[in-house]
Amino acid sequence: MLEDDYSLVGQQKGLRVASDNQPDEFEQRKIMIEKQQEKLISELGSSHQVSITSTGSEFALGHRYATVNAVSLKVTSQKLAELERLPFIKKIEMDRPVHIALDTSKIHTNATNVWRLVYNGTNLTGKHETVCIIDTGVDYTHTALGNGWGAKVIGGFRALDNGADKVKCSASNANCSDDHGHGTHVAGIAASNHSTFRGIAPDAKVIAIKALDSSGAGWTSDVVSGIDWCVNNASKFNISVISMSIAGTTNYSGTCNKDPTVSASEVSAIDNAFASNI
Repeated sequence: MLEDDYSLVGQQKGLRVASDNQPDEFEQRKIMIEKQQEKLISELGSSHQVSITSTGSEFALGHRYATVNAVSLKVTSQKLAELERLPFIKKIEMDRPVHIALDTSKIHTNATNVWRLVYNGTNLTGKHETVCIIDTGVDYTHTALGNGWGAKVIGGFRALDNGADKVKCSASNANCSDDHGHGTHVAGIAASNHSTFRGIAPDAKVIAIKALDSSGAGWTSDVVSGIDWCVNNASKFNISVISMSIAGTTNYSGTCNKDPTVSASEVSAIDNAFASNI
């Protein structure tokens, strides 16, 4: 995590710009984050992703988040010591493994009762809303999920191996396909339009975020990248919900932001989503 520094964009934190030709507070923050990331990469000595060597003091850049003031890196111990000495480093945290979890259904949430409710002349079935499914990908060819890219699954992003494998899926849809099955299962719970096995919001659209691999495992940094992508593209796809059926290595009964195993970047990413009405 990096310290916020709005002086990099000539502004103060929280300042809203009224002029139509100036960026708003959210865009200002994104510009500030980008400049802080560039400052960090410059300090490390390279603007390119490089390989870790056994004798060198290099680093490999993973994720550069758009809405979270942080990056993910693979570093040697020498570079880690350099990072710790930089004055604009707020916090350094180790990446940790995560895995798929949770498969509850519409019955437990009383969604079947909600479908009968009407708001502004429309039944509450998820119509005109989009859900980001952060998981193992989504089988967008499934008949209950649109039977093809662009019908129900309207966008996606692949973020694997701490950013070493990341790509938008609009050009190559298969990059967001589900090679495990859990993500498709979760997407079905959220938005299946099957006549019998309807999802929580059967008329909602889906964004497929593949942050977990074919074994259902992944890393915190990739999950944060998925949240970051959903927040950054919320206006484009009308994203109002993010669904993550993902667990870490321990269970915790308190609030997430008090869990000592939850990273500051996760908290920041989720706070950004909440602030964006997701």
